[in-house]
Amino acid sequence: MNYAFSLTHNNLAAETQWHGELTHEIIVAGNVKQNQWILNNSDKLPLVLVSDYTNASLDNVTESELHTIAEQFEGEKELFPDMTWIVIMPENVTYDIVRLWIEHAEHLYCNAHVVRSKSRADELIAEVLDSFSS
Repeated sequence: MNYAFSLTHNNLAAETQWHGELTHEIIVAGNVKQNQWILNNSDKLPLVLVSDYTNASLDNVTESELHTIAEQFEGEKELFPDMTWIVIMPENVTYDIVRLWIEHAEHLYCNAHVVRSKSRADELIAEVLDSFSS
């Protein structure tokens, strides 16, 4: 399995750690399992969803396959209506793949961010959680 799930920040953030060589089939299967895992393991819906690709290789995912992956996310706005989605794409991932993720993220979630580091993701998580605690 090329992914692991966890709840962090007092169960207000759900994180998926991706690792190894990924294909679009692995990402699609992982996203389905992620949503099931969130619904089964959280007493309330998280406010933040983090997809961390820092330890993963996306070299085998084509632009066409990325569109296929994005189609799977259709309807997630309704499943997780107030969720912020943060995608961590490390420096070694090509700009074209990051640009496509940003395009799809903005279409699929009203509040989506693609960042290059875990530290930036943590800053955004803190901002989101602060805005809900005020």
